[in-house]
Amino acid sequence: MRVTVIKTMLMAQDMERAVAFYRTVFGFNPKFTSEHWSELSWKDAVVALHGEHDGSQNRSCLSIEVDDIVTAAEAVAQNGGKMLVAPLRREGEPIIYSEFMDAEGNIVMLTQFLGEDEIAAADLLA
Repeated sequence: MRVTVIKTMLMAQDMERAVAFYRTVFGFNPKFTSEHWSELSWKDAVVALHGEHDGSQNRSCLSIEVDDIVTAAEAVAQNGGKMLVAPLRREGEPIIYSEFMDAEGNIVMLTQFLGEDEIAAADLLA
């Protein structure tokens, strides 16, 4: 037996809206869509959307790293999402961190990696 793929699943109340959000904001490619189950990909990663959710808040384990967190946060807000934690830099970490809630109620981490020099500086502080 071998593992063929690992998927992260989010809940969706409105499948068309959910697919459009992740396609528009992050450029995820729909592999398969239906009312009850859809899969979007980015390189080898797969985000699956499970339909029939009630839209209530649902903390996910999904973390999306981008190269420009300010632009990503603006795109989230312009496409029906809501920023819950504005981009912030925490001392000793080589990332800028934020969280958003998509229109389906999923809470997702959004980060920007600052580079290898930031990791070395963070190690010196530890």
